[in-house]
Amino acid sequence: MPFGDDTIAVVGTKEGHVLKFLLQPLSSSSDSNLHSGFPYKDLDLSNSPILPNMAFDKTRENVYVMSSHEIFKIAVNSCEHHVDCSACVVTHDPNTCGWCGFCSTRSGCLEQSDTLPWQRDSCPPAIYNVVPLAGPLEGGTRVTITGDNLGLTAAGSHPPEVNVAGQPCAVMQQLSEISRIVCITSVVSSPVTGPIVAKVVLYGDNLSYKVNGTVSTEKRINFTYVDPVITNIEPRYGRQSGGTILTITGSGMNAGNDISVTVLGRACYVKSANMTTLICATTSSTVTESGKVEVRIDGIIRSSHQQFTYVSDPTLRTFTPNKAVVNGGQTVSVFGKNLNFVQVAKMKITIRREDTSVEAPEYSVECSISEEYLQCLSPNISQSASGITSIEPITAEIVFFLDGRPTELSATGSDTSEFLFYPNPVFDPFSGDNNVIVVKEGSSTLTIMGTDLNLALEASDIKVTVGGRECKVTDLKADELTCEIPDMSGAVEDSPGYKVEVRAASTTSMIGYMKIDPRPFPWYAIVIVVLIVVCIIVSVVVWHVRKQSKEEGTDLATGVVTPSVIFRQTSSTGGESAEARVVPAFSRLNNYMRTPTSSSESAFAGIPDENRPLLETINKDLAMQISEVLVNEDNLKQGDIVGQGHFGCVYQGRIWQDGTSFAVAIKSLLRGGKEEIINFLREGIMMKDFKHPHVLELIGVCINSNNMPLVVLPFMKHGDVLTYIRDPKNELTARDLLEFCRQVAEGMAYLASQKFIHRDLASRNCMLDDNLRVKIADFGLSRDIYERDYYSAKDKTAKLPVRWMALESLERNVYNTKTDVWSFGVVMWEFLTRGMTPYPSVDNWDICTYLQRGRRLQQPMHCPDHVYQIMMNCWSVSPVDRPTFDDLAGQITDILMASVNQESEDHEIYLNVVPSMK
Repeated sequence: MPFGDDTIAVVGTKEGHVLKFLLQPLSSSSDSNLHSGFPYKDLDLSNSPILPNMAFDKTRENVYVMSSHEIFKIAVNSCEHHVDCSACVVTHDPNTCGWCGFCSTRSGCLEQSDTLPWQRDSCPPAIYNVVPLAGPLEGGTRVTITGDNLGLTAAGSHPPEVNVAGQPCAVMQQLSEISRIVCITSVVSSPVTGPIVAKVVLYGDNLSYKVNGTVSTEKRINFTYVDPVITNIEPRYGRQSGGTILTITGSGMNAGNDISVTVLGRACYVKSANMTTLICATTSSTVTESGKVEVRIDGIIRSSHQQFTYVSDPTLRTFTPNKAVVNGGQTVSVFGKNLNFVQVAKMKITIRREDTSVEAPEYSVECSISEEYLQCLSPNISQSASGITSIEPITAEIVFFLDGRPTELSATGSDTSEFLFYPNPVFDPFSGDNNVIVVKEGSSTLTIMGTDLNLALEASDIKVTVGGRECKVTDLKADELTCEIPDMSGAVEDSPGYKVEVRAASTTSMIGYMKIDPRPFPWYAIVIVVLIVVCIIVSVVVWHVRKQSKEEGTDLATGVVTPSVIFRQTSSTGGESAEARVVPAFSRLNNYMRTPTSSSESAFAGIPDENRPLLETINKDLAMQISEVLVNEDNLKQGDIVGQGHFGCVYQGRIWQDGTSFAVAIKSLLRGGKEEIINFLREGIMMKDFKHPHVLELIGVCINSNNMPLVVLPFMKHGDVLTYIRDPKNELTARDLLEFCRQVAEGMAYLASQKFIHRDLASRNCMLDDNLRVKIADFGLSRDIYERDYYSAKDKTAKLPVRWMALESLERNVYNTKTDVWSFGVVMWEFLTRGMTPYPSVDNWDICTYLQRGRRLQQPMHCPDHVYQIMMNCWSVSPVDRPTFDDLAGQITDILMASVNQESEDHEIYLNVVPSMK
């Protein structure tokens, strides 16, 4: 296109550039100011080629240029494309461009009233960017200032004068050029923030214009001198092989240019940094040792107060199960050591394909981490499960990654193992009308039919609910499932019946409804009941007559049955034996009965005559101990029932002493056989010598007018701990629950010091007094009220609390203080879950096998890792590795004290959960 006496060519390129050329006739002499064959403007407009079609607008002052997807408007006679002054004043643009604060023609500048004078022979300096924007007080930071007309070296020119935040910055001339100044900061005494100011004077034969001026970044860019400080490092342990992601927190962490980190003198590769956080990856160490973390910023060093420790690498031993259903959701447990030092654990499953040309599907899931095991949920591979059958499962490879590294399993010597996927189980709806099954009232089990039920699932993987309540799975076969029908009183019932649902791994199936058919009360049952009542009346009359005619002096040793005891005395070697101490009569007389008149009286001297028949029929040693704490019935008033079971009751009552009275709990028996009475009395008398604020003491024993024993105990206003923590009305913080744990630990430490073994430590056997102080107790009645928490032994003669028992107790019937420590760990878990039943998805039969596989109770919600670690220590396989009760009391006390110190920063967590009451 013509431009005055000249011709301008606008050329598009396939690279997306638009070039502007000034053309001259071949016959004309070359203008020395123009570069023939070179464009005077190169515009980078697009990533796609410029199309050949171009068009002018009506004024012919602009040309429209097109790419494959954009249209650009380019001014023909404009200087605005020259952004920098240095480019503006040296351009060969035929528009004769100059600088007046922006690039324009002389007339264009005159049209703007607030511009600088138009000129073509000089330019002011300009600063566009500064890196970095912070540096240490000690100086030495290399600051790079980018802009225009800054640092070109020319004969006779002076180096630019630069100030950073008011302090001189030494210019490195060898690194400076027209668009850049590089300088080194000086030392300052205290943190300061300010702009960058540069005074530039440039001239010379190699520069076609002059530069003379001062430029400042005030209000735009500021530089800050900081004092870098390390306040914390996390984690403080890492594997020897390296790769631990270390997070360093503090202030001024990204000041300066050159930032590096060392851990015990070994490089830690920086991944990211900002003013408060620096993240790096550790390198390997040949030894396990501890040392400081050092951060080097532009030559200055800052060290951490905390130490980092290299520990032995985590190892994996084996995993279970090695199969799952297609829909996933099953827990895969991986066992090993030092796993708590792993930051990220993942399980990757790759589906095997016969056709290697097809990319194999991969599934990766993150695993939860504990010290000795990982737990990963199997993925849903339904998109890759075509052609699967129960006979031909899908074969896959499973690999476990610890902090991004595939890890070998010591059991196989390989990091890759085989894993199988089986078809999902199919549960058949009930066959009745509207999928309703009718069961007789009193039926104990429910059977659900199906297909492929146990190919990859165990009973613990399946949860059945009836009316919203769990129906515990007791048997699982290929085509049927059997569960124990729960107590349905108060359960939600829809119009067809109680809704029955099955959750297998991650899939829930609606089976139908269960309806209970009440059994009619048969007429012959009424007759039987009447006959039984008559027989009882006759028996009572006969017994009463015989009782009154019975002679005194019955052989005390006749028919004595050795009872089972709950608290046991142990020897100094850690063994156990039943308590068999002989305590002199009346060595602990109380104020509720009369004292003997002389030392020459018999062993039962001072005991009311009406009480002697019972004492004379039991073991003499036990009778002597009871005589020490015997309470006259006249001093005792029995009130309302506060607890009742099949074999006994607990009443609230009052006892009088010296004209005053106070509340007590009175425990009685409903049945009066000799063996039951002996066991009942022995359980009560065991507490008579205990003196500790967290152990329930015995007040006394009373023999009532019916010649039946009553055990008198302090009245616990808030009842047992299990009932209290399960009540959602009681707002309890994590600190409250830990305080309960501490009190139990102190009480058990006292019992251990007295060589007593509890054998049945559980939250149901801990009581709360008026001041919410925990008292360890052990009523035989607890087995009655909480009978579902006990499991009958094979000989049916004993009830065992299997969910609280140590592994060696289940395997070998061993009991000692260390087995009580195991039970204490379960009690902590009960407290922090607000009373959930331990191992809720595991049947009583399977508890021992479950523990033998290395599995333990899962970490409760809101439970800190260090608190859960205390529980895990209590559940160590080796009793030697378990802490003592003194250790436990100290550890929990330390946690509580630490929480007090951080109270201003941390908020206590309310655990107002409603646990499943199993």
